[in-house]
Amino acid sequence: VFSVGVEEYIHEKTPRDFPRATTRGQFDIERVEEPRLDAGSLLPLRVVDDIYEVTLDEDETSTSYGVAGGLEDVIEEEPDETVVFVHGWLANDRASLGRMSMMRYSLRENGYDGAIVGFTWDTDEVAHRWKLGRRISERNGPKLAQFVHDYKEETGSDVRLVSNSLGARVVLEAARSLYASDAYDAVDSMSMMGAAVDSDSVALDGRYGKAVKEAIGEVHNYWISHDGILNQQYRLIELTKALGGAGAEGDTPPNYHDHRVSYVPDHYSFYRPGKGCVRKVIADWNDE
Repeated sequence: VFSVGVEEYIHEKTPRDFPRATTRGQFDIERVEEPRLDAGSLLPLRVVDDIYEVTLDEDETSTSYGVAGGLEDVIEEEPDETVVFVHGWLANDRASLGRMSMMRYSLRENGYDGAIVGFTWDTDEVAHRWKLGRRISERNGPKLAQFVHDYKEETGSDVRLVSNSLGARVVLEAARSLYASDAYDAVDSMSMMGAAVDSDSVALDGRYGKAVKEAIGEVHNYWISHDGILNQQYRLIELTKALGGAGAEGDTPPNYHDHRVSYVPDHYSFYRPGKGCVRKVIADWNDE
């Protein structure tokens, strides 16, 4: 129930708006063929990977994004430091406001006084379309990278990327885009909570290892071994361990740090006030 947007009901401080970059509505999902039921696609979560594809709207580019919620006002203030929060999967526009608001509330409650903005993307797919959500998250990476680059250019602000769950795939893909563009100074730190990406993907020989090493300042991963979503569902679908449920596997870059936060009760509580690890996240920034 939580994962389909109950944030908007339980979080009393959900705003009507929030300063954010947005790519909502920029991707379409099209059916390409009839389902093929064979030994390799018995689960509905795998069937949909064969019969749908994600396409970019004809009015958009691979790096385009919009702004909303007074983001222009934040840019004009030219803050010294900014958190850009990237939410996870299964959140419509209203629920994403709840998630961003909850992150902001937790940061403020733990003494963070920098600017806080959001990056929101299409994550309100039905639950059995996991792989479509994953593909949309990956294609949002270049868009987030462009936004971070533009924001840094306009404000001169230090930028800290913070993500939850599948949002980790967005920020890591953004790192790949920055690395490919030789933009090595746009992101000062990256903090991932309950990251829904493969455990070996941040190793030096993994998909994101070189980008993490070269294009990001300090990278922090917060994980719990009792994460049922990642250690059961994710592992069943992806046939591998998740970074947020097991930590990293392989040789990681020197600027990458794993943090096991066993006191976080479950996958949905990493940034919940009083239950999450936001205090630890801020402390690690201060230690930098």
